[in-house]
Amino acid sequence: MLRRRLRPRTDDTNWGLRDDAAWHTEQARALPGAFGHLLSIPGAIVREARSMFSDDDAIAPHDPVLAPVHGVTFEQYVEVRALVFHRGVPAERHHEVAHDVGIAPGTWPAADAIWDHRREVDRRLAGRYATALERRLGELRETD
Repeated sequence: MLRRRLRPRTDDTNWGLRDDAAWHTEQARALPGAFGHLLSIPGAIVREARSMFSDDDAIAPHDPVLAPVHGVTFEQYVEVRALVFHRGVPAERHHEVAHDVGIAPGTWPAADAIWDHRREVDRRLAGRYATALERRLGELRETD
């Protein structure tokens, strides 16, 4: 952090040019430490986010959190979300993308809401979703 050595008033007769130079030098030497700390914050945030989703949190295939919702599987949910993000589809037309993926008409809004809720309450599912969505979006970008 920056060193706080108070500069005396300018009319102080004990403060000379050498003191002024020393004070500015001390401030300049302290800057890299201060900025180094600020620059380390984004890296710490990324490390913390990665630690939240470890391989120890793997979801077993028969876990109820992966059970289909209104006939919509986790894979279909990720596919619809990826296509919506990739194409920039407005919210009122998400059901059309869902229908193209093979989801029965009228079931997408309820299934989407339940899958969203499951992601919010189960960090394992949130991690799996983030990984699957990132992978699928990468595949879609490669095919463009």
